[in-house]
Formats: sequence, structure tokens, C-alpha cells
Amino acid sequence: MEYRVDTGGINKYEITPEGYLRAWATIARIGVQTYYNADGTPRRELRPPEEVADPESLASFGLKPHTVDHPPEFLNSENTKLYQTGFTDSTVYYQQGFVNVAISVTDAKAIDEIASGRKRELSAGYTCELDFTPGVWRGQNYDAIQRRIRGNHVSSIEVGRAGPNVKIHIDEMPWVSRPLKKKAFIAKLDNHETAMTVEAKEKIDEQTKDTPPRKTESREDVQARRIKELEARIDDRDSTVNQLREELSTTKTELTQAKTDAATAKSDLEHHKATYDSAIASEVTARIDAWQKAKPFLPKALAQSPDPKMTADEIKRAAVENDNPGVKLDGYNSDRIDGMFEFMLHSKKPKADKTKGIMKAVENAFNAGDAKASRSKAMCDDDKAWMTTN
Repeated sequence: MEYRVDTGGINKYEITPEGYLRAWATIARIGVQTYYNADGTPRRELRPPEEVADPESLASFGLKPHTVDHPPEFLNSENTKLYQTGFTDSTVYYQQGFVNVAISVTDAKAIDEIASGRKRELSAGYTCELDFTPGVWRGQNYDAIQRRIRGNHVSSIEVGRAGPNVKIHIDEMPWVSRPLKKKAFIAKLDNHETAMTVEAKEKIDEQTKDTPPRKTESREDVQARRIKELEARIDDRDSTVNQLREELSTTKTELTQAKTDAATAKSDLEHHKATYDSAIASEVTARIDAWQKAKPFLPKALAQSPDPKMTADEIKRAAVENDNPGVKLDGYNSDRIDGMFEFMLHSKKPKADKTKGIMKAVENAFNAGDAKASRSKAMCDDDKAWMTTN
């Protein structure tokens, strides 16, 4: 946001019963004006007609404080009372390149400075947004364009940026150090025709010859236009609210569907997990069973160091091929491998370990009891031998 000032003047005045100065004023104009960057270099900024005449821009200068010289800060609710010497009227209009408004000056010292000619011109303080697009306007080069112009205050100053046509215009009143006289308004406040000197009007016509004349509006027309603008804004807001309601309804529907999809996905995930876990358990069981049955038929190295990456089919295939030299089961499906493996198990029993019987007998002998008990039993049997009948 940039802060700017533009200048203008007073036209058609009256002195109110309270002693206030009330007059029409030109406070700003279109065209290329020079401002300065922080480093002191100049920057030429264009105030185009479409921005200066924008209804929101014009309305922003209504009912704004009047000051003598620009205050050191932009005005707000906290500092206005320190600088204010009057105010602008609510009706602001654009005509032939100039912004016009009625101003009421309520401070006696400020009125004297205006009447004496010391503060003969006006300068509007405002904010704007700069569009740094250079170009040429009516033969003048510019570096940037002022957009969204919004008024803050209007000041009476000695020499303004916008030239002598932008000032307080007081008909047939020379700028001498004498008090203003009471006189009637030549044009009432609801009449937007501004009387100017022939010389000033010729200069304005020359400066704005390419600008189409703007249709003057009465206060009632302005109010009616503003009412229509407000009604249009209300319609836009109602349309926006309805659109937001529809979007909210759609969002709720989508949220409900998303919750349903999430619940279905969770159920599917649990089902897949259970299936996967079951499949893993079955595969592990199948591998363990295959290793136990195939171990006697596997190559010695593989039997001693099982390969955990081998599937049950691979284990069975290795056992069959090892027990049957020359047999290759490449390309056999699982069912054929299972069949040949089961046939091998039933037709070729592993060789029995002959030492198992001997070891079992020795084990029984050691588990029969101590030697003394065995001798006592044998002697007892001998003593009773005569009682045996043949």
C-alpha cells in the first residue's frame, strides 16, 4: 500500500452563520505526476481516468477531515482531533478529469490562511496500490499506475503537486489578506455544475479533451445508485451464501461416503490380513512337514543346513531328484511333485539303524534296578525251584 497526495482548490463559497467557510473545491485530477523514491530518485505515476473516477474511489473522499498542511501521519480515530480544521461533504463527483467536493472549514485560523492566499491550493492525502507497468499517456512517459485510490484527508497548502487548477475556487475573490464576505452559493450543494473562470476552463478542456464528459448526478441519483450497488452486493452475498451451503451439503455427503469407504477398506484389510496370516501359517507348516519327511532323502549338506528360502515343493523335488539319480522334475507342477514324493516315501523306507536295539537293551538293563536287588531276586527264584512241577 502506497501513500500519496494530490492537489486541488476551492470554488463557490459561503460563510455560514457560525463563521465557517463552506465552498466547492477541486481536490485531485487525472494525469502523470512525479513522486520520489526513498533514495531520492523520481518516479512518474499515472492516475488514469478509470481509477480516479471509480465510484469507490470517489466515495472514499467523502466526509474526510480537512487540515492545514499535511499532518505528519495519516489520520485515524486516535489522531484526527490533533489536526482537523474541517471536513469534506458526502457528495464527491468526477468531471472532466477533476475530482470535486464541497468542503467546510471550521477553524478560524485556517479560514484566515485560505482567505489571505497563503494556503491557496488543496492537496488530497490518500492510499493506492502501484501497478509497476510503464507506458505513455498523452505523450507523457510514466513508470507506474495508481490503482484502488482511497482518500484519507484533504489539506490546504501553499503550492500543490497538481497545479493551480486544483484549489479552493472563490468566485471573483482576489487572494489578498482580507476577510471573506458573506455571499450566497451560486450553485447549491446538490447541483454539481462547477462555475470556473474562462481561463481555467480552457485549460481543463485542453487537458481532458480526450476524456468523455461525465453525466452529472443529483444527490438523489447518487443515493439511488449507491442503493443499487448495495442491493447488488447483497444479492452477490446471498448467492455466495447459497453456493457455500450447497458446497457444505456436498461436502457432508462426500464425508459420509468417505467414512463408509473407510469402514469397508478397514474390513477388507482385516480380511486380507487374516487370509495372509493363514496362508503364511499354512506355508510354514508345509515347509516344516516337508523338511521332516524329506530329510533322510536329501543331500547330506542340505539335510544338515536347511535353506529357509526353499518352498515345500522345492524341498520335495530336491529329495526325489537326490534319491533317484538321473530324474529331473523341471517343469513339473505341484501335484506331480507331491505324487512322486509320496510314492518315494512309501516305496523307499529309510534304512533302519541296527544299533538302536542294542542301545535299547543296554538302557533297559540300566533301568532295571541295582545289582543287589537283581541277585536277591535270582536267589529267591533258585530256592523255589524244587516246588516247580514238571
